[in-house]
Amino acid sequence: MHSWSLTYIIPIYYGTEAGMWGADDPDDRMPRFWPDQMLDAQVADPLMRPREPDTMAFDSTLSGYYQGVIRGRKTYQSLRRSRMELLQNIGAHGVFAFRRIYEGDTLTIVLYRGSNASALRLRGIGPDRLIFATRDDGMSAPSSDSMRVASLSGLVFR
Repeated sequence: MHSWSLTYIIPIYYGTEAGMWGADDPDDRMPRFWPDQMLDAQVADPLMRPREPDTMAFDSTLSGYYQGVIRGRKTYQSLRRSRMELLQNIGAHGVFAFRRIYEGDTLTIVLYRGSNASALRLRGIGPDRLIFATRDDGMSAPSSDSMRVASLSGLVFR
């Protein structure tokens, strides 16, 4: 999510938004798959050595995530052109927070890299202004100054 909140052009490798993955050539060039396709599991690596079967299926949850962040970048100019103000660098609590400010529009991005869900103090961010979360499992309703968030998650407040 961090790269989606910076001003540069976001590279998305073909098929990533659908849950496709690949290793070495030619595997990283397999045909794109879509929600209505039924595909056989991948049972060999690119050199045709047997491997544990890997399901080949469209990932609608991941696709929805990408659609959400793309929609956010289109909606909020502060995600495309703005200045960045650091609020908290990654420390013992695993939190990196910053603001993106453009012509009076301010978004606050909070990235939490902890391995367990945790209560984060929001200090004036306004938990009622949450507009996007990468994960909502383990997230609790915000109180006036804190919010329980899932591990390895990102939050955007307006």
